[in-house]
Amino acid sequence: MTRASCLAVLGLAMALGACAPLPPTEDTPETTSCGAEGFQNLLGQNRNVLATMAFTGPVRVIGPDDMVTMDYLPHRINFDVDSSGRIQNIRCG
Repeated sequence: MTRASCLAVLGLAMALGACAPLPPTEDTPETTSCGAEGFQNLLGQNRNVLATMAFTGPVRVIGPDDMVTMDYLPHRINFDVDSSGRIQNIRCG
């Protein structure tokens, strides 16, 4: 590989690395646009608790091996659950 090729690959890798998403913070739309911040008390609880609740908008429960679409709906609440069925993350999207 020539020096120019190496530099081109390195430049491409650096450019792609800049596209990595930042982790959500408390003030980002990841938790505020759908009202997810109001459900943070459910963290660690079993996913079955969600069946007893009424939601005003769309809800998606995502298991560790579940396939999901990549569409982003800011008003949808996503509940990420682990293999034991415990809620690990609550976010919009």
